[in-house]
Amino acid sequence: VKTVRRQKRFSFVEMNDGTSTKNLQIVMKTSALVEDVTTGSSIQATGMLQSAKSGPELSGSDIVVLGNSSGKDYPLQKKKHSNEFLREILHLRPRTTKFGAIMRIRSELSFAFHQYFRDQEFIQVHAPILTGNDCEGAGEVFSVNSGYELFGDNSNKVHLTVSSQLHAEMFACALSKVYSFGPTFRAENSNTSRHLCEFWMVEPEMAFQSMNDSMELAENCVKYVLNAVWEKCQNEIQFLAEGSDVSDHYIDDLDKARTQPFERIAYDDAIEVLNKNKNAFEIAPVLGQPLQSEHERYISEIAFSRRPVFITHFPCQTKPFYAKHGETEFGLRAKAMDLVIPRYGEVIGGSEREESFDLLKSRLESIDQAESLAWYLELRKYGTVPHSGWGLGFDRLLMFLTGVSNIRDVVPVPRYPSSSLKY
Repeated sequence: VKTVRRQKRFSFVEMNDGTSTKNLQIVMKTSALVEDVTTGSSIQATGMLQSAKSGPELSGSDIVVLGNSSGKDYPLQKKKHSNEFLREILHLRPRTTKFGAIMRIRSELSFAFHQYFRDQEFIQVHAPILTGNDCEGAGEVFSVNSGYELFGDNSNKVHLTVSSQLHAEMFACALSKVYSFGPTFRAENSNTSRHLCEFWMVEPEMAFQSMNDSMELAENCVKYVLNAVWEKCQNEIQFLAEGSDVSDHYIDDLDKARTQPFERIAYDDAIEVLNKNKNAFEIAPVLGQPLQSEHERYISEIAFSRRPVFITHFPCQTKPFYAKHGETEFGLRAKAMDLVIPRYGEVIGGSEREESFDLLKSRLESIDQAESLAWYLELRKYGTVPHSGWGLGFDRLLMFLTGVSNIRDVVPVPRYPSSSLKY
């Protein structure tokens, strides 16, 4: 029950079963409405469904209370609640109209990814969550403190995975086209609106595909899932668009991403564009250094008029050990790409993978991982193939789809620095 209004002759009860942004109003005689029907209670209503000016309405003849609620003490009264307040009551947050809409969109987005890869004849791989390697090499991993003695080699280095990529490459080298979709973990003490300690990633890996092939797949995939959700969740999208905390560009940004070609720009050219307006940034862009979030947003929002943009060919030192290098007009660069979108910056990162045994061995030795990743190196020793892949931040794309400004509000139970683990 969302609200109860008791008047002298008739009472009005608004209820919602979680399947829609719209409530169903029940109208019945006040004398027949039991006192236990209060805000937050669960009910079973019987009556005649009929049309009214505001939409379908139930002319109630009987209401049975299935679960009582204290009414006035119920935290979700009929008023606007801040996102910060709702994060303190995660067990009740799903009952709000806004979060219900976000969760239905999340479900449809998840299904759309599986449908897309199935249509493209990809094979899904369930990668392990417990691992002994750090795919990104950044060292920001969660370590397992008990039970690790059950494992053999490297049992003192059991982590929660930061990416499924390395395991996906195992299968791409045998099955050609694979993808993983699951949780990943970063022990990064970041409190920005775009970062979590636990988040979901979509990670395809493809044999015999170049960076350009990978970008084409990424663009087609993103367009497919955005359009699938757009068609299935119009009520939810329109409801969210009417919210006071949503950007005025929300719907226009979605339309451009769904229907218009993605732009492309090389990293060096992006730096040149940024340096023409370097006074606009808190951190000045520097050639040879990674792009900051504000730089990514500028490229998408200003330089390309709020369009998704692939930034390509990064300096080799800004990308992980597995990225393939190649000569360009700017010199030696990593054959890597990031997809950046309005408001949120990077949503995809990918590259061609280095398939040369000697080059990969040299890089692994330089970061002291040649022994721990010997199996990964052997993929290049036994029948190596050119291949590429990318990782998409599922929760970040969901922010774009919902217009939500903080990633903590698109995840069922968010994990971030200083958050409670009582749930």
